[in-house]
Amino acid sequence: MLKTTGMMGQQKLKSTVYDYLWQMVVTYEEIREYVKEQHGFHAKNCWIADVKEDYGLTSGPASNRQKPRANPCPSHRREAIEDALKRFDII
Repeated sequence: MLKTTGMMGQQKLKSTVYDYLWQMVVTYEEIREYVKEQHGFHAKNCWIADVKEDYGLTSGPASNRQKPRANPCPSHRREAIEDALKRFDII
């Protein structure tokens, strides 16, 4: 357990935690770039979202979505997207 002294120590710890969490954020653009470099195709955002949803990594379907996902990830592209998510320690 980290101990801090006074208000300045708490602010410094809070800042360090936020900096660490910010570094952990991986964008869809970074995932798409990795897939393009490693597997040679452009991954659509909706495909990435579909794979993440299968792993329970989304907050659920959008409130305005009435039907199933319009563009689910094709099965022949899924493995490459899963590879990218593993590479960034998302799954």
